[in-house]
Amino acid sequence: MRIKATKLLTILPHIFFWGFFTFLFSQQNPEADKHDYLAWFTVLGVCAVEVYVNLYILLPKYFFRKKYLIYSLLLFLTVGIAALVLTWLVPSSKYSIGAPFFQHFGVSQTLTDHSRSLQMF
Repeated sequence: MRIKATKLLTILPHIFFWGFFTFLFSQQNPEADKHDYLAWFTVLGVCAVEVYVNLYILLPKYFFRKKYLIYSLLLFLTVGIAALVLTWLVPSSKYSIGAPFFQHFGVSQTLTDHSRSLQMF
């Protein structure tokens, strides 16, 4: 089964982004052990699901159709659900999975910038 070049060009930026995201963790936590990496990949997986739900479901269905209030409420709900899933899957008392690089970014500012950058599509 061959993958078309256009499909590959669509998928590659996603792979590079998540690969770079993981690279940042490994560079900032050189003393991380196996449990820290398992916790990090759990966080990465939940973040990826949240990002793609926003990109491919919430933005096209609500934000781009100018239903800003519904979009905001659903985004808040999905981020809350993702946070609950993470607290259930990765108890903070067990593992330290901090990423100092991201500490100066506010969640709301990051989400706003992320949504604003998609207006070009």
